[in-house]
Amino acid sequence: MSGTAANSESGQNCATTVFATGSQITKMRCISEGIVDILGEIRDSALTAKRINVKGFASGQFQAETIVINGRLENATIQAARVFIVDGAHVENCEFNLSSYQVGIGQNAHLTGRIVFNMPTAADLAARQPQQVSAVAQGSASPQRGAPPQKEDDDELVLTPEMRSGE
Repeated sequence: MSGTAANSESGQNCATTVFATGSQITKMRCISEGIVDILGEIRDSALTAKRINVKGFASGQFQAETIVINGRLENATIQAARVFIVDGAHVENCEFNLSSYQVGIGQNAHLTGRIVFNMPTAADLAARQPQQVSAVAQGSASPQRGAPPQKEDDDELVLTPEMRSGE
């Protein structure tokens, strides 16, 4: 393993692990209870953290509550509740296994190759939130504005080239 990994602590129980610009790390396994910032290159690695920010290059398996992609992500498998792919980010041949419908893709993000989003079905979400769903069913609450779309047939969403280009 080459490169630099720096740890810093800011606030209560909020550790940040930074893989610095210029670092080149291959086949690493990292588990952090805080935030992981990837500024350099992380290849064929497995990272688990509360939040992962990809600002450099990353490939491998990543698991976090929130993943923000500002840099380049290739040949990766993602497990997350929330994923944000910002303008200028490059994503290629990735599979996103999400536990919610919280996905943001910037208008100028570059998605190429096979991009797969596996999302929960409406039944999966209902099973996780029985009180909220039963309240809505009884009429004591109304569905939230911007609620996730209902998917009934298949829980896999694949972005086609036509969807990526906005046609």
